[in-house]
Amino acid sequence: MEIVLIVEDEVATREALIELLGKDGREIITARDGQEAMEWLAKVPRPSV
Repeated sequence: MEIVLIVEDEVATREALIELLGKDGREIITARDGQEAMEWLAKVPRPSV
């Protein structure tokens, strides 16, 4: 399974990317900023994209 990490501070853009990239069964992880992304990366497997 592909894991996609989306880092985006604008809610509408983040939601659009979730909808677009999550269509084919990808697991989507989101972060609002670089700090939050780094926290996720410390906890979960590395994303595919």
